[in-house]
Amino acid sequence: MSEHIVKSFTEQLEALANSVAQMGGLAEAQFANAIEAIAKRDGKLAETAIGTDDRVDRIQQTIEDQALKLLALRQPMAVDLRTTLAAIKIAYELERIGDLAKNIAKRVIVLDTDFLPHKVIRGVEGSRGSRYARSTQSRRSVTPLTVSELAASCNRGYDS
Repeated sequence: MSEHIVKSFTEQLEALANSVAQMGGLAEAQFANAIEAIAKRDGKLAETAIGTDDRVDRIQQTIEDQALKLLALRQPMAVDLRTTLAAIKIAYELERIGDLAKNIAKRVIVLDTDFLPHKVIRGVEGSRGSRYARSTQSRRSVTPLTVSELAASCNRGYDS
């Protein structure tokens, strides 16, 4: 990210990127927990995934507030404008992933009543969702990505 004349503007953009990265990690963990919970029929893990959704929703609201404040007060141009708008869009998509993970976890609780035999859900362990959760864990980086790098990595994920 380039430095700006006003240091607080750079700090606001970095805070926005950090919030998106935090939300991404949380949504990823929630998704992984939901997939593992359904594969193992683990009700407690499902409850963890369901409980994480409120936090994901709050972070999305924080990101939107940060981005709208940035747009209103700083009136960013070019790359900064695209970065700010990308943060809003990414936050929306991550919130949607969190909602879907919560819905998956809710199904675990229904399945936990032994309504269906184990062999019906055995295929989940080899499913795309399960493979995706494992692959993203191995690709995690210690250094936070900028919003534009995060968006680019999401697009690369759709190509494969």
